[in-house]
Amino acid sequence: GKKMPDFSGSICWNSFRKRWIMIAQGLTGEIWFSEADTFTGPWVFARSIVEHDGYNFYNPVQHSWFDTDGGRTIYFEGTYTSFFTRENYKTPRADYNQVMYKLDLANPDLLLPVPVYRVKRSSGGWRLLTGDKIAAGNLWNQVQKVEFLAFASNPHNSPHLQPVFDHADEDATQPDLRLERDDSSPVFFSICSNENACTEMQFASELTAVPSKIGTIFKNTSNCLTLTPDIKPR
Repeated sequence: GKKMPDFSGSICWNSFRKRWIMIAQGLTGEIWFSEADTFTGPWVFARSIVEHDGYNFYNPVQHSWFDTDGGRTIYFEGTYTSFFTRENYKTPRADYNQVMYKLDLANPDLLLPVPVYRVKRSSGGWRLLTGDKIAAGNLWNQVQKVEFLAFASNPHNSPHLQPVFDHADEDATQPDLRLERDDSSPVFFSICSNENACTEMQFASELTAVPSKIGTIFKNTSNCLTLTPDIKPR
């Protein structure tokens, strides 16, 4: 639930997540994981993946050529040192050296909210779509803003997530979001409106919007829309 400082990191396309992922430096010794629909963002939420008690770990770099299992397993390294800290103890034979970590991107703790975009309809009005559906329909030039954040899917069948459907007709001017199922696929997944769901999913309540009839979603914290769909993975 804290704001992450803007420090150095590396960005790579990930075939397993089908998104751009960032491995970034936080405060002293911290490394964070984030992901976005395009190379320049929106980068909104991140999850802490490595901490070093009393030690610094900086300039993290992912080495994408080491990826295995179709990108599910990635490797990143950084400089491990007591320099820039007050730590008196120095790890023998490792102080001021490079250390490599392995990260499994299928870990349920790495499930992060994604932007739900307001997308202009060709017939007028607007609808809501996540980045994967926008990319599939080549609709990035129709995106107006990030309405809020939620989950694009429920890959681990979490009991705390529920699908949300759009019951609006094709000629409707705005969405009609409901939890009741219809013949379409879910627009996104929200968190169930109970007091334990956010805690058990390790999300701070101050990040979420007021629970509504469609469950708990996440506030958009920035009015800056940074989209670069023209930058493609190699």
